Amino acid sequence: MLLPMKIHRRKCNGVFLGTLLRRGMSAIDGAASQISFALFWRSTSGYLYKFGLATRADRWHSMAIE
Repeated sequence: MLLPMKIHRRKCNGVFLGTLLRRGMSAIDGAASQISFALFWRSTSGYLYKFGLATRADRWHSMAIE
């Protein structure tokens, strides 16, 4: 009776860890995409400032991201 319980518990832990890992990876993916978008937005808005094309709304948006 003890052996099947151990195997069953281990299987449950594996599934639990797998779902945790998958959730963590998706969370990391989301954070990475947000950060990359913020960096991309900052670089493009920087170029826009140089050419004097950025509006006040763009400036406010970049401040809101930070």
